[in-house]
Amino acid sequence: MKVTVLVGNVESAGNSVTTRRVTLYIPCAGAAGASHLIETQPPHRAHIHSEVIMAWVSIRTLCLLSLASFASPVGLAPSAVLSFTPGVDNISGNLQFYPTHYGVIITGVISGLSPGNHGFHVHAKGNLGNKCADAGGHFNPFNARHGAPTDRDRHVGDLGNVLANQYGVAYIYIDDRVISLDPNSPAYIGGLAIVVHQGVDDLGRGGNADSLKTGNAGSRSGCGIIEVQRFGGIGIGAGRKPVYYSGRKC
Repeated sequence: MKVTVLVGNVESAGNSVTTRRVTLYIPCAGAAGASHLIETQPPHRAHIHSEVIMAWVSIRTLCLLSLASFASPVGLAPSAVLSFTPGVDNISGNLQFYPTHYGVIITGVISGLSPGNHGFHVHAKGNLGNKCADAGGHFNPFNARHGAPTDRDRHVGDLGNVLANQYGVAYIYIDDRVISLDPNSPAYIGGLAIVVHQGVDDLGRGGNADSLKTGNAGSRSGCGIIEVQRFGGIGIGAGRKPVYYSGRKC
């Protein structure tokens, strides 16, 4: 990480300061590592009494923020968005979709749910009619059985459960390696619906036929269509993608 600070020469009277810019290159070994480097390594150490370092940002905080960003998609805008409409419940919310090198990250907020877990799936059609029933079944281009997001054998649309807090609000962060925003992929989800259900998805462990189809997640609380964003007539999902950092270096 590169950080620019100001190094100033203070006159004996203490009321006059001249400054020059110094650029520090700091490996993101953690906040403690950054602080240690600045305090002990020449020529950045302020070992002359007349020299003071006035950093306009906290190096410690900046490095921590840099490290935290490794697990986040970075881009000017999401490649797709979704706004929920009510199904059998009066829910609302929005989602954002960011393509990665291996799948899609979904972030967002849903409100109006009952507290607890709710099944959350991509469905096969982009139709929200009949209180979300017209969205069809789970998106399943490979004719697999229903399962957990981490199962090898699962519907492409199987995204597990989202957890609503005591106020009925679910904060979404899903990092899935099966769904895709690449239009050339059979797992492409652009234009399809996402449905959030009233009940818990049993992830195919319910021991009955419906468990292997729907996860026994119950009625459809609400749904929305995954709308791919286009800039200058070019779909971001098909071309320019937000960068996903691996965490190996700044």
